[in-house]
Parts: sequence; structure tokens; C-alpha cells
Amino acid sequence: MSKVVLFLYHFAYRLYLSGLPFLPQLICAFVRVVFSCKIGLGAQIGKGTVLGYGGLGVVIHHRVVIGENCNIGTGVTLGGTNKIEQVPMIGNNTQISTGAKIIGPVTIGSNSVVGANAVVLTDIPDNSVAVGIPAKIIKSNINVDEYK
Repeated sequence: MSKVVLFLYHFAYRLYLSGLPFLPQLICAFVRVVFSCKIGLGAQIGKGTVLGYGGLGVVIHHRVVIGENCNIGTGVTLGGTNKIEQVPMIGNNTQISTGAKIIGPVTIGSNSVVGANAVVLTDIPDNSVAVGIPAKIIKSNINVDEYK
């Protein structure tokens, strides 16, 4: 299912970049209704990224940048705030667990793990584990493969 959602998104994104106004929005609306997943047109999603359970409940802002080979759980929100224009940037090989919320101008480093239901409001360095509300780094210099 995740591959279908991301295929449809990348197809809509290519149409959007080519200047077609209506069809990309129709595809995104289809994905939202059928898969309960909202990915804003313009989000840059790296190759190998996986959305858990077909992206169920995932919301991704249209300016978010996601690296390659990331794993995004269900119910994850990657978004901005009303007062700040910048949005999250996610590094490569990052795992964002179910229910996590990453809000505002936050950078999640490569090879990092964001725990379930964490609320990330500050940057997370490479090779770290962050959990809690608000998220705090509990471990650094990790091997991300141990957390998959």
C-alpha cells in the first residue's frame, strides 16, 4: 500500500511540476479519501521512503523535505506552524515512529529515531534517539539498524 501511495504522489508531483493544475489535485484528493493520507503537493520525498500501513493518518506539509530510506509510521504529522514559515527537514535513514508530531523549523538528522507519540519542536542531531513531549534526546551515536 505504501508503494501505491508514494507512486501516486510522485506521479501527481511530476504533473504539478509540469504545470497541470487540476489532475495533480484530483490524484491527491483520491489518495486522501482512499488511504487517509495527506501529502501536500511540493513535498520532496526521497527514494526508498516507506509509509507504515499505506500512510494511514499521515500528514505531510507541502514544503517538507524527507531524505532517502526513511520509515514513517501511522498518524505522523510533519508540518509548519501558523507563525513560522519554515517546515521540518528529515535526514536520510530516519525512523519516525507512530503518532510522532514534528512541527516548525526542525531538522531531524540522518540515522535518527523519533519515538512513538513524540512531539519534536527542536532539532535532533544525526544518530540520535528522541522521545517524549516535548521530545528530548535520550541516546546519541546510535546504530539506527538496531531500532528497525
